[in-house]
Amino acid sequence: RAKEIYFKEWDPQRHSAPDG
Repeated sequence: RAKEIYFKEWDPQRHSAPDG
């Protein structure tokens, strides 16, 4: 679940789908 946390911390405001 590192991806979810990483994306959430990296873009918590956008909270968009992973672009990478």
